[in-house]
Amino acid sequence: MKKQKCEIVFENVSLEYDLNYERVYTLKERVVNAIYRKKNDAAPKEKLFALDNVSFRIAQGERVGIIGLNGSGKSTLLKVAAGILKPQQGRVVVSGDVQPLIEIGAGFNPEFTGRENIYLNGAMLGFRPDAIKNVEAEIITFSELEEFIDVPVKYYSTGMAVRLAFTIATMIRPEILLMDEMLSAGDLAFVEKAKRRIDMILNTAKMLVLVSHDLGLIESLCDRCMVLAKGKVLFDGKTAEALEFYRDMSMEKIKKSEQAEQEKKDAEAAEAEPPPPLPIQFTDLTFENSGTQSGIVVPDTDVEFSCRVATTAKFDEIFVNLHINNRFGVQKIHLRNDFSGWQISRCNEGEILIKVSVKSFPLKSDDYKWYLRVVGVAESDKTVVDSEHKDLVVGGDKTRDTIIHVDWKISGQCEVTPC
Repeated sequence: MKKQKCEIVFENVSLEYDLNYERVYTLKERVVNAIYRKKNDAAPKEKLFALDNVSFRIAQGERVGIIGLNGSGKSTLLKVAAGILKPQQGRVVVSGDVQPLIEIGAGFNPEFTGRENIYLNGAMLGFRPDAIKNVEAEIITFSELEEFIDVPVKYYSTGMAVRLAFTIATMIRPEILLMDEMLSAGDLAFVEKAKRRIDMILNTAKMLVLVSHDLGLIESLCDRCMVLAKGKVLFDGKTAEALEFYRDMSMEKIKKSEQAEQEKKDAEAAEAEPPPPLPIQFTDLTFENSGTQSGIVVPDTDVEFSCRVATTAKFDEIFVNLHINNRFGVQKIHLRNDFSGWQISRCNEGEILIKVSVKSFPLKSDDYKWYLRVVGVAESDKTVVDSEHKDLVVGGDKTRDTIIHVDWKISGQCEVTPC
């Protein structure tokens, strides 16, 4: 008999919660209401749609990411697909064996050791003790907990608990794997191992549905992505297009928030006296690239970022930070003069020229923002900060980041020494 193909189907699915705001009455109010036979006011009720008329179909072989702002309904959708929650309206059809990795370490007994929790969680997943025994060594090795496996779980860090929970949950080979921020607390090395394990599982499993705020993880694992907001699916398509849609949506929200904040600051500034200028300020901010074409940096060529810092006071030390963030706001490069072995000290009034040369620019083709931030520390323990940012576009078709090499050149009214 031919086995039915795996799929997840949502048809007009809605799930709402009642938000009850309970009014707390004082003893006096309760007594007075009782005397005058006045009923206490009923608590107002408000409806919140966690899912609002959601429809989609996930077919066998797809790797689907689900992204959205907090409270958009991502985890609720996953729990409905796993059968943990039942919708009030609509139809949900899930064909295939489902393994939900939703709650980190759900079912762990904190008083039990890691080894004891392997057997406890394995039993909860439906394994016989002899089957768990066969994979016990593999679980311990993969989770990298050999030294701590006989220590009670209550002493584990969040990352250790994540590693153990993930390894136990993925020792089976489910047809449908549902994951909710399962790797968010793991260290970088384990995340890479977990990705490879997921790839291996997906060679036998038929489907992955992943909820995560880690857009890089979504981009690397998923070929399709849905964007949720207020319980609705706003976008469903290719991952790259979904991430771009989500970025634009997030930037729009950020712009509105920044605009409202700026309007508030402008109103306050109109009523207040203008502040005196900072005793340390950027006067110039540029970058040069031998391969630049119409302001677009050519990958793997040298790029020199430079700034002039004007000081009207003396500083014991100055720290210069160069940050480069990708279009999603994820920091890709952070350089600082003392990290590179140079101390800028005994800064007098005047101008300081700082040049940071990044050799064979290591980032892949994309849109970035680069930020320069300067921090001046004075004898009085007073710290002065100024910062500036500009756009940076890297052209070409480079697809991978590489190792960074950097040189610093500093001159002006200061003393520069190795540190």
